[in-house]
Amino acid sequence: AFIIRATRCDRRYEGIDLSALEAAGLAPDRVVTAEDMERDNIQVPEYYGPAFFLPAGEAPLYLGYPVALCIYHDFARFSVAKARVRAAEDVVVYGEQTPLPEKPPYGAFRYIRAGGDTPYAPDRFSALQETVLYPDFRKRHPVWPQALENGKDSQRAMYYANQLAEQLDTPPDDWLVFEGEYQTPYIDHFAMEADNANCWFDADAGDMHLVCGSQSPAELVERMAELNSASTFASARLFLHPTYTVGYGSKDNSIFPYYGLIAGLYGDGQPVRLANDRYEQFQATMKRHPFTIRNRLAVERETGKFQIFKQNLTANGGGRANFSNSVAFVGATAAQGIYYMPNSDLTATAEFSRMPEAGSMRGYGTIQTMAATELMVDEIADQLGMDPFELRLANVFKSGMKNTQGAIPAGHLRAEEILHKARQHEIWTQRASRKQAFEADHPEQRYGVGFACVQKDFGHGAEGVFSEVRLNADGSIEVRNTGAEMGTGYSTSQAAVVAQWLGQPANTVHTAETEWDDLAMTSSGNPYVMSQSDQEAAQTDPRWTPMLQQASSASNSSYYLSFPTIEAARVIFRHGLWPVALEYWQRGIGGGQAAPYVVREQDARWEHGKLTANGMEPLSLAFLAERAHATGR
Repeated sequence: AFIIRATRCDRRYEGIDLSALEAAGLAPDRVVTAEDMERDNIQVPEYYGPAFFLPAGEAPLYLGYPVALCIYHDFARFSVAKARVRAAEDVVVYGEQTPLPEKPPYGAFRYIRAGGDTPYAPDRFSALQETVLYPDFRKRHPVWPQALENGKDSQRAMYYANQLAEQLDTPPDDWLVFEGEYQTPYIDHFAMEADNANCWFDADAGDMHLVCGSQSPAELVERMAELNSASTFASARLFLHPTYTVGYGSKDNSIFPYYGLIAGLYGDGQPVRLANDRYEQFQATMKRHPFTIRNRLAVERETGKFQIFKQNLTANGGGRANFSNSVAFVGATAAQGIYYMPNSDLTATAEFSRMPEAGSMRGYGTIQTMAATELMVDEIADQLGMDPFELRLANVFKSGMKNTQGAIPAGHLRAEEILHKARQHEIWTQRASRKQAFEADHPEQRYGVGFACVQKDFGHGAEGVFSEVRLNADGSIEVRNTGAEMGTGYSTSQAAVVAQWLGQPANTVHTAETEWDDLAMTSSGNPYVMSQSDQEAAQTDPRWTPMLQQASSASNSSYYLSFPTIEAARVIFRHGLWPVALEYWQRGIGGGQAAPYVVREQDARWEHGKLTANGMEPLSLAFLAERAHATGR
């Protein structure tokens, strides 16, 4: 199968003309359009916004909007037809001219913080303490609340925002107020594997099978099952086979697998392959959001200390919303980079445009804003005549300080240590002499050294993971969990992390598991908004949880998905292996070989695959596992 797409947004779409294909004997065996979707009640999940296919008589909302899906029962005709459709300019029929599409922004956020007298003193106002601002929209422009010093939290937020703006507009003589605008590009994902899906529908059994690359199999399962059950195809069961693929965001909540599902439903019982080639991938896959970033930063001229940071950013989300809201606010909240900002006013807006959709991508909004911040700091250092490392060290974010939302990041922050180490590196200390030598030898080339340092969070505050570790009587270890391998080595890491407690890696790992009969949890599915019933369930139901599963995206596999695996292995060790080992070491008169020693659990360690503690006889995992099973542990 292949998709025919609209390539302009300034004219009404009237339909498709396949007469040239028909004359050459290349007509599709099946053409799927918006009319089929309406007749068979196949509705796009609300998350994705516009319908799967553009109805005739409407203007495309964005470039590359699908208008039809062509299915072939043989590859030869398919291959020739696809090439001819791409080269033809008259396959998509356009009518009268229309204005370019316009829609309100997908969303906007504002994070305002007025700090206390020191970085560790209580804030006068912060998004964490009081509120994040969400505006109304009039004629596609955000409208913020009225500013009142003693009003509601949202009104107080604007009072402090106005105060900060006034200080930036009329600064003291000893302040430099820097202003800079930065643009980041609209970037194509370049996963080596382009989007593809293999699908087939068994109408007799009512079974829909879908093989596709996905970083969000749990979301696909839920939404596709709802789509299928509501359609006239009456698919009773959905079998999703998420495959090994490198996604790095490009396959996180992608709409592409749904077109594979549609191809399968209309494939006349045949297995159907829908696969982008590189041209189609460039034309239609999700992109990295282009940002426009306008920064203002007030700095004390003598000390180089930052005082007020104000940012306005817009993220171009294209024609489908996808993660645009999330990417925009993550970009804003990470914009401070490694610096402490005593006062800040950060606004992020995710805008609609006629470009193909933008979504998740490695770095997730922070690549854009933190790069701009580092460029800004270098420019300020130049204007102040300060060494760029001195300026950074004067403002570096230290452990226990608050970020621009008023939150204290977890753990020990080490940016200051990194700055000191980098400053002493020969690439930096010898940059002037190396530049002179290189350019003398290469008169048509230029040599330069810059520096940037950033810190990024990981996870998104709503992580939910299931993991099972099973130790069999023969000492073999099995791991099952919800994470999906996407080429990051996730499955290997899950095998390895159990060795900390069980002395060896797992023998078998099952990923992307969704059935958990042994631990049947319930959830409303919205971890960010707790209803009254959610609050009651959280108090009374031990099987209620804010979130069941998360996407296997970004760096989640390195921590969140490993944590329950390690904890499950720890439980097996503490309640299964350690008691058995202790009983064995203490057998005999007066407490056996352990009698002269103090043998504590914290002294336990695995050496060459065997468990020992404070000089005890090493015991193999197989030996311990057999005894733990025999004694019912």
